[in-house]
Amino acid sequence: ILFVTSNGVGIGHLTRMLAVARRCPKPLEPVFLTLSQAVRIVREQGFLAEYLPFHAALGCDPQQWNQSLREELKELIAFYDPPVLVFDGNVPYQGLIDALRANRDLWSVWCRRGMWQPGRGADVIARERDFDAVVEPRDLADRLDRGLTVHHRSRTRVVDPIRLLDAGDLLSPNEARAALGIEPGRRAALLQLGAGNNYDYATLRHAAIALLRERYDADVSVAEWPIAEQPLELPERVRAVREYPLSRYLKAFDLVISAVGYNSFHEILLAGVPAIFVPNEHPQQDDQLARARFAEHQGVGACVRVREIYRLSAWVERLLQPEERAR
Repeated sequence: ILFVTSNGVGIGHLTRMLAVARRCPKPLEPVFLTLSQAVRIVREQGFLAEYLPFHAALGCDPQQWNQSLREELKELIAFYDPPVLVFDGNVPYQGLIDALRANRDLWSVWCRRGMWQPGRGADVIARERDFDAVVEPRDLADRLDRGLTVHHRSRTRVVDPIRLLDAGDLLSPNEARAALGIEPGRRAALLQLGAGNNYDYATLRHAAIALLRERYDADVSVAEWPIAEQPLELPERVRAVREYPLSRYLKAFDLVISAVGYNSFHEILLAGVPAIFVPNEHPQQDDQLARARFAEHQGVGACVRVREIYRLSAWVERLLQPEERAR
C-alpha cells in the first residue's frame, strides 16, 4: 500500500497514516511518500519512506511542481507496483490526480477528516470523483461539523476515530513520569500548541508557563514539533519534550494545554487527561474552535481562545481541583 501524505503545518496527516500502517496485517507492506519534513518519524517507526519537498519549501512554481509530482508518482507506482494508494491531505494535488488518471488499475482512497471551515473547500471537494473511495475518520465533535464534507458523503465510509496508539499502549502515570524525569507527586503540565508555523501562540504560551510555575510550582513541559520553523525559546527549568508519539506519555500530566487538531484532540480526550483546548484559528486550518467548544459544552475540557487569555487562570485553577479532575 502506498501511503501519500501532504505536508501540513503539523504532522497530523502523517500520524494518521502511521496509525493505519502499523495495523496493516501481513502480507500488506506499507510504503510512504510524504511531503512532510518529519519523514524521519516514519523511518524511525520502521517503514520505508520516500520524501518529496512541497513547492512552498522549494520556492518553485506550483504548476511546475505539480508536473514534477505527477512524474515522480508515476515512477514510484511503476517501481513499487502497489494495488492501493491512500492519500491523507486536505487538498488532492493536481499532480496526484494526474498520476491516478494515468494508472486506472490502481485502487485509490482519499482519507479525509471532516470539520472543514464553513464555506471553504468548494473548489476541492469535487476532486473526490478521482478516487475509488473516501474514508472519513469520525470526529467526536462531529455534531458541530459545519463543513462541506457533511453534504458530500454519498461515497464516504465513516470509520471510528483514528488514533496512533491503543489505550494499552499508553504508559501509566508513574511509568510516564519516570520516563520524562518528572518528580513523583509534583504537579505536572504539558503545553502542546503545535508547530506555530501559521498561528502565534507565544503570548498565551508564556502566560501559561508563568502561571503554572509561579502560582502552582508545577513541572512544565512544552512539546517541540519536528517541523517547527522557529526554535522554542523557553525559560529555565521548563522542559522541551521531543518524544514521538507524545501521546504515549499523556498520563504523566495533571493538565494539558493543547491546540485542537484532529489527532491531539482525540488522543487527549480518549486518554482521559484534563485539558484546556486553544484552537488554531488560521483560516486554512480545520474548525478547531468548534472542537474546543464541543469539549467545553460537554464538560470534557475547556475552550480558551488566544484572544481570551483572561480565561486561562480560572480554568487552570478549576482543572487542578480533585473533584473536577475526577468528573
